[in-house]
Amino acid sequence: MLESFDVSTSSGKYTVSVGEGLLASIKPNQHAIFLVDGYLASRLAVDSKWIIAIPALESSKNLDYMSGVIEKMRTLGANRGTHVYAIGGGIIQDIATFVNSIYMRGLSWTFFPSTLLSMADSCIGGKSSINVRGYKNLVGNIYPPTEVFVDMNFCETLGPKEIIGGLAEAVKICYARGADVFDKYLELDPLYPLNGEQGVQVVFAALLAKKWFIEIDEFDQSERLLLNYGHTFGHALEASSNFALAHGVAVAVGMLVASQFSSVAVGLTEAGKIQTNKLNAYLIQLLSPLHEEIKSILTKMDLKLVLAKFEGDKKHRHEEYRMVIPAGNGGLILHSCPKNENSKWMIEQAFQKTFALHGFIDS
Repeated sequence: MLESFDVSTSSGKYTVSVGEGLLASIKPNQHAIFLVDGYLASRLAVDSKWIIAIPALESSKNLDYMSGVIEKMRTLGANRGTHVYAIGGGIIQDIATFVNSIYMRGLSWTFFPSTLLSMADSCIGGKSSINVRGYKNLVGNIYPPTEVFVDMNFCETLGPKEIIGGLAEAVKICYARGADVFDKYLELDPLYPLNGEQGVQVVFAALLAKKWFIEIDEFDQSERLLLNYGHTFGHALEASSNFALAHGVAVAVGMLVASQFSSVAVGLTEAGKIQTNKLNAYLIQLLSPLHEEIKSILTKMDLKLVLAKFEGDKKHRHEEYRMVIPAGNGGLILHSCPKNENSKWMIEQAFQKTFALHGFIDS
């Protein structure tokens, strides 16, 4: 089963294909270099001398490391006619996007995402985020690949946290797109474990929903900001756990916190409650295989640290907190509230009530 579509951007179109066994489609017809997650390098049927193996670690995603990658590319003879294949998850994607955009002012490249999170979400849109000497995601740009091949066979290497986290990001996109897209996505029964053909349908549905956001708001100025749903609360949890809580899992819990905050901050009509409750019920079912692990992490978590991490989120303004939350009558809104004691109290209550309501801490 193979599904495909085109994404239109200001720099041209690129094709996205979703299927199984697509890694075997690599047949370079020009000088090629491979930027590859070191864990996956042995799976490539190409001469190893053209492979730059990169550890898929946060420490690799920094501006200093980029210099080393660029030097290796130059040693391998990369020039304006070279095509680069990037194979890996979000870290490899960030590095490849950034390096390919600046090397000799731009190389063409193809991306093979290897994690479900990158398959179902980040592989399209062309964004990079690079750390600079301790400052996370401080620099970056937008430089999409010329092709994206989503090979579902990579899911065979992933555990439950990786699958569940990827599905959390996928449902976020479909929920943000609207009730009809969200309901059709749920009909695919997107839960762990994910089999081949079902996986193709699930990922294709999520990417098709994200295509709309990219094409209408390529540079993150309006509608695409809604895809931050769950992230402001989720990033605070992820960082407070010292990243013991995986990103996608933290985002899933963050969406639950956001809906709890919304019920107090803006109030939900019956229509709004129906959609929000439907999403929350799905998220609890999705997270159920990890419930005890999540509970263990959240029980030990210092709520003061969580609030401090929330306070430092880069999406806030000088005088306002900004977060994506459910709208009163359904859908999502970018909500702003003043940085005062009442807002801080509501945010704290949203975390506490969510943890207690869903059994993540002992009440």
